Amino acid sequence: MQTNTPDPKPLLVNCQTAQHLLGVRNTKFWALVKAGAVETVKLGDRTMVRYASLERLAEPKAA
Repeated sequence: MQTNTPDPKPLLVNCQTAQHLLGVRNTKFWALVKAGAVETVKLGDRTMVRYASLERLAEPKAA
């Protein structure tokens, strides 16, 4: 029996995917990382992005 549960959100995505999701290019992406707006994690020689930090960045700011 199959259930219609949505796919779970990933914990981490690669930098290229994060750039695509945010709709920004490389320079803007790394500026966001440097500013602390996007959280990264090193896994061996790969740099991964916390998906939750992308969601927080996309949330509207409270006035």
